[in-house]
Amino acid sequence: MQCFEEDSNLSPECLEMVLETMAEGVVFIDSNHIIRFVNKRAVDLSGYERDEILGMSCGEFLRGSSEADCTLFRDGSINQVECTLTRKDGSLTPVVKNGRVVQIGNKPLGAVETFQDISHLREQENRVQALKEALEKQGGIPRIIAKSHAMEVVFEQIRFAAGSTANTFIHGESGTGKELTAKAIHEMSDRKDGPFVAVNCSALPENLLESELFGHVKGSFTGAIKDKIGRIELAEKGTLFLDEIGDVSPLIQVKLLRFLQEKEYERVGDSITRKANVRIITATNKNLRQLVNYGEFREDLYYRLNVFPLELPTLRSRKEDVAILTEHFISKYRKITGKEITSITSDALLTLMDYNWPGNVRELENSIEHAFVTCQGGTIDIFNLPLEVRKNEYQMRAGVSMPVETSSREQRRSMTKEQLVTILNQCQDNKSEAARLLNVDRTTLWRWIKKWGLD
Repeated sequence: MQCFEEDSNLSPECLEMVLETMAEGVVFIDSNHIIRFVNKRAVDLSGYERDEILGMSCGEFLRGSSEADCTLFRDGSINQVECTLTRKDGSLTPVVKNGRVVQIGNKPLGAVETFQDISHLREQENRVQALKEALEKQGGIPRIIAKSHAMEVVFEQIRFAAGSTANTFIHGESGTGKELTAKAIHEMSDRKDGPFVAVNCSALPENLLESELFGHVKGSFTGAIKDKIGRIELAEKGTLFLDEIGDVSPLIQVKLLRFLQEKEYERVGDSITRKANVRIITATNKNLRQLVNYGEFREDLYYRLNVFPLELPTLRSRKEDVAILTEHFISKYRKITGKEITSITSDALLTLMDYNWPGNVRELENSIEHAFVTCQGGTIDIFNLPLEVRKNEYQMRAGVSMPVETSSREQRRSMTKEQLVTILNQCQDNKSEAARLLNVDRTTLWRWIKKWGLD
């Protein structure tokens, strides 16, 4: 096919070929805004057949075009006008279009319009907006619900960590939210568009943990039937979170130290050295400094990991967060279960506030989930809470200061009539539950009831 005519202009056939291969959708509309030409990209974006598009009005094909087309024929051009492409299946795709009027002399023949799919930009804007809303709602830190002064200090440290590439070490009891904190640091950092990869170092034996972290090649050990990439490679340009770092073996400690120093590693059974661009965040509930003193953790690795330490407070040290966390978990499990539970009684909330929470935020969430199992109405009451939480409340209200594990002999020496009456009232005269709360058998309870004439 001859593309150029004698005057060096493109032939009509080649001009059509150019239009068909353009990355933008192209349509030609006449002065009545009716589509007379459409290229392949426009056809592919719309899901229509070409013959179905021809003859459609541009306003029907591209929502929001009618007013823009009037402006186009009036002014001769339009630039960066946002419209919505109506696909054949009824779905809508956001596009931005440009247009120019085609004239013969002073008479407009029609107009050429090009448009581009900007749905990926809209998705990115939506993600950014969602992140902004989360930040505004949660004090600037995504995922973490808190309003206490202790957590405000943590939030400030998270912001510092997010603005740095330094290795961050998170310490806190189980259930304090170490992984949530690591995710918040990742999502607020320059690596937020990269992957966040978490590894629980205590969940795997040494040989499997080495393979999980660094990957392996086929035949490197029994069961290695094919090559496998490790978590370090999966976290490229993102963040690798190593939880329970205090449980790793001396061999893994040596390999991690080399990786942290050189940012290089080899897959198990391989001799090829690979580079990594990964940010490291570690966490443990153990005293890592103490493990170093005992010779159970390498001191040089400890200092490599502990560049920026971050301590998470326990829930019992920030009781003012219990109410807002309870509200959050009620909302969460209302969506999960479909139950119309919307509130908690003041007595039940006081019970939660008085409890010591050895399992921290995770235990509080489990308690609310337990309440959703037993609650039949729209409000959580004391008797919907787990027994362990209620034991603390009954003993506090009865003035019983001994721990739950106190022996029956000590109970007999210290129990008073007033305490027993209080507990029986709280249990609504349920003798079995009262005996469990007092850590005595039913025979002992009945002797106390008979002794003080409480029948």
